[in-house]
Amino acid sequence: MSAENNPIDAVEELIQSQEWPYQRVNPDLLECDLAGRWCDYRLLFVWHEAERILQMFLLYDIPSKPSKKKDLATLMGLLNNQVHMGNFELYAAENRPAFRHGLLLPGTRTLSESLMVEIIEYALDMSEKYYPAINFVILGDRKPEEAATMSMIDTVGEA
Repeated sequence: MSAENNPIDAVEELIQSQEWPYQRVNPDLLECDLAGRWCDYRLLFVWHEAERILQMFLLYDIPSKPSKKKDLATLMGLLNNQVHMGNFELYAAENRPAFRHGLLLPGTRTLSESLMVEIIEYALDMSEKYYPAINFVILGDRKPEEAATMSMIDTVGEA
């Protein structure tokens, strides 16, 4: 694939325009640091040429404990029932909770800046919304069902 058809190039241009710290690890992988309200995140974009899929991972800065793997899997299943696009998972390579989204890019493999911004914003919104639930399970020893219920309560107004 020629460089002008690699969607990671378009991602890199957007990341540069936002002046976010990033690293182009290889032609098909870009890592970026992103600040959230609850924690810092690492944003990964991975291009899979053979499948024509661009994957995005938003990794939480909370490493999971092996003893929490089952509870996290249960929690993420509950959270995934609440999201309309993408999914929560345990990013196995680093044992960290993550929000993942894949995008099929057939044909020209073009990716608009506005679509990339929407996907990143959605991932960040979902990650921030459910951060307390994930934190409750990993650090607070809450049961997944309790943590999920607590995080699904929408608050109104400001304290």
